[in-house]
Amino acid sequence: MLKVGDRAEVTVTSAQVFGLFCRAGTEEVLVRIPYVSWIASFASCQQFAEPGDVLAVKVTHVDPESGQVSGHIRSLYPDPWKSGALQVGDVREVVVRR
Repeated sequence: MLKVGDRAEVTVTSAQVFGLFCRAGTEEVLVRIPYVSWIASFASCQQFAEPGDVLAVKVTHVDPESGQVSGHIRSLYPDPWKSGALQVGDVREVVVRR
C-alpha cells in the first residue's frame, strides 16, 4: 500500500487533458496537470506521456476511505528557477509542438 512521501514507479494507463492516470501494482495514482512538470507551457497531459510510459511519482495524498491516491512528478526535480537552471534573459533552443 502506498503512503504519502513514497516514491513509486508507475505505468501510465490513460493520458487525459487534465491529468495522468497511472498504476503502481494494484493501486491507481492520479497526477493532475499542475503537478506533472515545471514546464508551464503545455496544455494537455497527452503531450507529456502516453499509455505504457513508466514514470517516477512522489505520492502526495492517500485517502484511506476512498483509496484515491494523488501524486506529483515535478516535486521529484528541483525548481529550475530556484536552482539557477533558468535565468531571466537565457536563450534556449526549443521545439514548437503547436
